[in-house]
Amino acid sequence: PSRFDGKPAQPLLARSQLLIAAMRRLASAAIAAVPPRRPPMRSPRGMTARGFAEWPSDVKDVIVPEGVELTFMPYNDVPELGFDRGRDFCLMTLRHPSFLASAEQRRELYAQKRAHREKRIQSVFERCDIDGSGTLDSTQLRSAMELIGMPAADAVVHGLLFRHARREQTRIHPDEFSNVVAEVWGRFPDATFCDQLEAVDSSLTGSLAVSFIGRQSPAGWVLRLVRNAWPYALKRVTILRNTGDNPALDPSLMETLIDTYEGQVVGGLNTALELAHMAVQQPPTSKGGIAVRFVATPHGAEAWPEGGHSTVVPFRGLPENVSPGLFGRLRSWGLGR
Repeated sequence: PSRFDGKPAQPLLARSQLLIAAMRRLASAAIAAVPPRRPPMRSPRGMTARGFAEWPSDVKDVIVPEGVELTFMPYNDVPELGFDRGRDFCLMTLRHPSFLASAEQRRELYAQKRAHREKRIQSVFERCDIDGSGTLDSTQLRSAMELIGMPAADAVVHGLLFRHARREQTRIHPDEFSNVVAEVWGRFPDATFCDQLEAVDSSLTGSLAVSFIGRQSPAGWVLRLVRNAWPYALKRVTILRNTGDNPALDPSLMETLIDTYEGQVVGGLNTALELAHMAVQQPPTSKGGIAVRFVATPHGAEAWPEGGHSTVVPFRGLPENVSPGLFGRLRSWGLGR
């Protein structure tokens, strides 16, 4: 074949080969210009040690305090308790020595934690507002998301801007950032206490903090429930599972299920109800047993020195309670829904 100027044209195959060769040279040059990616460092528990995560470097600096326990169970409403929750929720309780104080002192604990959270939100915002504009653009918002433990993918950033940016479509203002944090950490509820939970399970004695979550809620939301129930300021929470019998609740003998910064690590755990079923199968100190690790902020560690910087608490599963009345008894016999 000939071109319009009369010169012979290169065959189509030859031109294609030249184009492919040129593209390969460009790709090789681009790869060579990128510095080699360092493999992520791993903590002794197999977790990625990100710079913003502030995970304690000394894995032995862990306290398992006495008198502290979390329980989790599918809950059938007991009318005399006044919760009015039906059969669609899981119940979590927290036993803590600080709850032995008066009701007014317990309220003050959570008021101090709420005030500290607001200061921390402001600190993260100011740290990421590197240009001093008083707002966060998409790049700065991505950095802030990493600091509060949220995935920083482009789609997530755009979703946050769409849901929370009210004044400017591409920027987040301080009050809007508070809503972003609430989406990750959950709204900070007023603490609810009950000293009549023996009607639910005979082991639930004394005054316990009470929280509820929908049975079909994502398993990761339990992390927010735990974080908000704890009476002191936290920067990291991790739900762990024993890889073998672990009577001392040593974190080095556990694997991560869900973490503030790493998200859900183990697949196949979809709902809060599935976590409840997993927890009830064995005691917290046995293989497969579950515990929660709390990493306090400096303010939280100072407020409760007995817990130290890093605290591990058993997460004990309880069987679903029987609803009172005839229909509850029928369900317990497998004769009703």
